[in-house]
Amino acid sequence: VCNANAEDLTFDGGRALLAVVVKGGRSRTITLDAGLAQRITMALAIREARPASPLIVSEQGHRYTRTALSEMVRRLAVKAGITRLPVRAHVLRHSIATLAIAAGVDIPAVAALLNHSDISTVQRYVHREDAVDAAREVVREALR
Repeated sequence: VCNANAEDLTFDGGRALLAVVVKGGRSRTITLDAGLAQRITMALAIREARPASPLIVSEQGHRYTRTALSEMVRRLAVKAGITRLPVRAHVLRHSIATLAIAAGVDIPAVAALLNHSDISTVQRYVHREDAVDAAREVVREALR
């Protein structure tokens, strides 16, 4: 997303599509939430962005780097009171994968969502808190 330009955001009927380059240099088109697409479109109009202009920019008007965007996520998490663990942009991938699995989404679909070609990679992202809690309870019971 950091490397996306204004021209990479297109509309197909009621859908907002964003063409991005993902890990490995592969191209992928993702569907954006309509409200988000509307806010991005308004921001592009306000700053009179040209097709080759960055899609998202910092307060100084510069293109975000992956590191700067991740740092912004960290600052927002701290501002929201999330201080138990350092939240970075990549942590959100783990959260999304965990929530998707908990909601019943199958592993191949989660792998596609995370843009992984190997479904076994998804296992690194899935944190099964319910399974850990159950294991703790079994151990506690055995210790009693």
